[in-house]
Amino acid sequence: MKRVLATLVALSLVMAMFTGVFAPVPEARAAGPATVNLLSAGNFVILAKTAVTTTGTTRVTGDIGISPALASDTAGFALVADSTNRFSTSSLVDGKVYAADYAPPTPATMSTAVSNMEAAYTDAATRTPATGASLNIGGGTVAGQTLAPGLYSWGSNVTITTDLTLSGGADDVWIFQITGTLDMATNTKVILSGGAQAKNIFWQVSDAVTLKPGSHFEGIILAQTNIAMQNGATVNGRLLAQTAVTLDANTVGLSSAELSGSITVIKDTVPNGPQDFNFTTTGGLIPATFSLDDDADATFSNTQVFSGLLPGTYTMTEGAAVGYTLTSIVGATSSDLGLRTATITLAAGGAATVTFTNNIITPTPDRNHHRHQGYRPERTAGLQLYDHGRLVCNDRGQRV
Repeated sequence: MKRVLATLVALSLVMAMFTGVFAPVPEARAAGPATVNLLSAGNFVILAKTAVTTTGTTRVTGDIGISPALASDTAGFALVADSTNRFSTSSLVDGKVYAADYAPPTPATMSTAVSNMEAAYTDAATRTPATGASLNIGGGTVAGQTLAPGLYSWGSNVTITTDLTLSGGADDVWIFQITGTLDMATNTKVILSGGAQAKNIFWQVSDAVTLKPGSHFEGIILAQTNIAMQNGATVNGRLLAQTAVTLDANTVGLSSAELSGSITVIKDTVPNGPQDFNFTTTGGLIPATFSLDDDADATFSNTQVFSGLLPGTYTMTEGAAVGYTLTSIVGATSSDLGLRTATITLAAGGAATVTFTNNIITPTPDRNHHRHQGYRPERTAGLQLYDHGRLVCNDRGQRV
């Protein structure tokens, strides 16, 4: 009996040891509040409703969008329209500039992006306000603090007078709710530590934002009015304003690790034809489904552009169309003609252009068409009879 008890005790110890060793490790979770989903507003580094202007030598890395204002409201960028007139380029912008008065589908795209920007602002503004030590830090004067991930609220104007440090992991989130203005003093900095990323930092500001000369800012500004960057100020993040953005020899964009990428899908038919081709996608692309054609009508374009994409794997699958055969998929990381699918593995800041080419299937003439209709060519002795260029009766009156 003692031997049995000893054996049971030993087994219990062994089981306890292995249970401890092999118990599942809880999955790490991001600290702070849930992120603010920018949706298609996240396709732009600068997005505004009334104007985006610059003086001096500005450098913007990413796309600029303006709506309902027009391309003429982007003073200082010396825009050059693309041949499609769907966007413009500028020597000051490492990206594209979109405006409400460009060719379709740009107006609809910009309207959606602005709506998404407004929704993101509302989301951040209506989160449950902070309490305790996270409420009204410094009475609105932020000086020398180090802030952990979380939600912080001020019922006043906020001025960052000395360097502010945000310390947290790569997936941690910060939301700052400010009911007044936000000013950043000259030559001050927002500093990220511990792996914190600008794409996870949201500044919701009910009034104007001013980044003074030489200051450096981190994060996404969701401003209900205007954002003004003064001479030499820099931003690692996005400027999303419900009125105007003004720049003065500034640098705006995201760090290389946080740069968004793009995928362009092109539909090519040989020869050009009116057929509409339907596509489905995976990986979180918006829209998840779309249609393209390769003719001159304005209903559908032959190009679909996805921008503001995070690193990852995306697929797009073309639906079959009667009378067309898919002959090639070019530009994808990998493709399967049988499944009609392109797979793109996108790196940070990467760009891919994928072309689906279809040939129109030429109908095969039905040589028995007349026979099916009861047609019989006339037989004439000594003559050869041809039907549409094909000999059907020889000179002896025999059918061939």
